[in-house]
Amino acid sequence: MSEGHELKERIESAYWENKLEQKEAWKSVYALCKDLEIEERAFYDHYASLEAVETGFWASLVEQTQSMLDADEDYQQYDSRGKLLAFFYTYFEKALNYRSRFLVAFPRKEKALMCSSLKDMKTVFDQSAKGLMTAVVAEGGTSIPAKLTEESYRGGWPVFLFLIEFWLSDTSKGFQDTDSLIEKTVKFGHEVTHFSAIDAALDLGKFLFGRKLS
Repeated sequence: MSEGHELKERIESAYWENKLEQKEAWKSVYALCKDLEIEERAFYDHYASLEAVETGFWASLVEQTQSMLDADEDYQQYDSRGKLLAFFYTYFEKALNYRSRFLVAFPRKEKALMCSSLKDMKTVFDQSAKGLMTAVVAEGGTSIPAKLTEESYRGGWPVFLFLIEFWLSDTSKGFQDTDSLIEKTVKFGHEVTHFSAIDAALDLGKFLFGRKLS
């Protein structure tokens, strides 16, 4: 591991330790660098601001997820539905290592859609979603309208935020309800793209309604 990468990890770890332990927040880059006994220019080699530490973390988890999948030979052989499932399962498996960060700092519900701290995360996710939609469209044939082909990936972002919100509220053992929701949501999205969504919609609706009543 390079010296620069080690310093970046040190800054990120210190930032989150401060936030999770509810210490007095650093009010400037100067204050953080003073506590870590590093020069300010060393901080700016990696981040443009204190806020960028958090913004970069949310985006990096998505990047790491996609990079891991791209390096997996088996993943390359999956159909579009398998790739969607693999992406979400892998992401939440990685996110579990940082669940406390999500619980403390991730924007919740409607705030997430417009939150500037998730802008980079959305950009990275949209790139992955475009790639996944390419696989869906390739399987769908000419019956899929061109407009749907071009724009359908945009619907993935609110779905992704919905899954994260659900996961943060999930109290089931091993987050089994989140796994079930991922499966049903992917099934629904896949069937919508292939114009046969009624059964999938009913299955997803029953799951969400049943969980709300339990």
